[in-house]
Amino acid sequence: MKKLLLTLAFFIAFAPLSASASTQVLMGGNFANGLDLNGLYTLNGEGSTVNNNAAYDNYFPVGGVISNLIFSTNNVPPGGTTTRIVTLLKNGQSTNFLCLVGPAQTSCTDSVHSLTVAAGDRVEMSISRTATPAAVNGFASWSLLFTPTNANDTVILTGANGAAAKTPEAFLIWASFIGSFNSSEPNSEEVFPEGGTLDLFSARSSAAPGAGTSYLYSIFQNAATSSLACYQADTATSCTDAAHSMSVSEGDTFSLSSVATTSPASLIPGFGVRYLPSTAGDFGLFMSSNAATDAAGSTRFFSVTGAQGSATAVEASSTQIANAMTITSMSVKRTSAPGSSKTATYTLRKNGADTALTCSLTGTGSGSGITTNTCSGSVTVSAGDLLNTSVALSS
Repeated sequence: MKKLLLTLAFFIAFAPLSASASTQVLMGGNFANGLDLNGLYTLNGEGSTVNNNAAYDNYFPVGGVISNLIFSTNNVPPGGTTTRIVTLLKNGQSTNFLCLVGPAQTSCTDSVHSLTVAAGDRVEMSISRTATPAAVNGFASWSLLFTPTNANDTVILTGANGAAAKTPEAFLIWASFIGSFNSSEPNSEEVFPEGGTLDLFSARSSAAPGAGTSYLYSIFQNAATSSLACYQADTATSCTDAAHSMSVSEGDTFSLSSVATTSPASLIPGFGVRYLPSTAGDFGLFMSSNAATDAAGSTRFFSVTGAQGSATAVEASSTQIANAMTITSMSVKRTSAPGSSKTATYTLRKNGADTALTCSLTGTGSGSGITTNTCSGSVTVSAGDLLNTSVALSS
């Protein structure tokens, strides 16, 4: 058994819906918390049965329209007399989105309604039920489309389900709802599948730091601090850096830093940043695991977005429902090499079968082909397809 930290990123090509706007697929899933209770969830990752609006907000740095909600219980119907009710909240208020999964059903779609968001709006998903379900502790996944007001304005969203640390500096995994801040920057890194520019870094929290205190949030690039930062002080509950930008290249890593000063109040932050990819119309899907475990001679599975603590041997626990798109590359980064004469092979899977998009790391040491790699391909995804990633470590 070899314990490692893993990040995966997928490079997506999506044909523009019109001459003035491009479309991004948002994907999320619930892989750790049971769906037997009512709960709130981020659009791109985990959630909780604790109804804390601030904890599960996705904070949009740009405006646009959210549409085409697809929801799946990963082939486990609620059972009994239970109907699952799925909707979106905007700035803590209900919207007209509505998706119902009946007792014998495993999915639902709302392709009728849409939700307009402005820069600074907060959006989260609400999943409730009409009765105690027969199938408890089930997994679920969902997908939405985001069409920005300005073409190529893709977004990267994240949040924490624990308070920002009051230690001098702590880190959070970007784009993957992973839980609380931690003290290790390498354990918080994710990798870019394509170059581009980050800007409009924004934060919003459940409370203000308090008079004379503050939090400084910043984005790290390749384990070093950058100028892209946001200062939340005194009575402020949000902040935005509209002055700075950061250029990124394929394979660069990024993470999020929080520095507290003068014992600020506990608060739960959410973050958003605009990502302008080098190729207009493209966007990324990001996944990270901070407790992955390889098993030599066997195959394990990961989700394609959000955060999954450990790889699982049960594929149904990792699949995510998707909207239509074409996936054209995969980037992989490990904190440790596979080992002498060993190869770790990562494969995008669709509806329980391998696709042609695969990426391998081999041997000892570090660097390209050993701990990092980017591999190209072309996988057509239809609305309703279930996606995940497999990893096979040779004996």
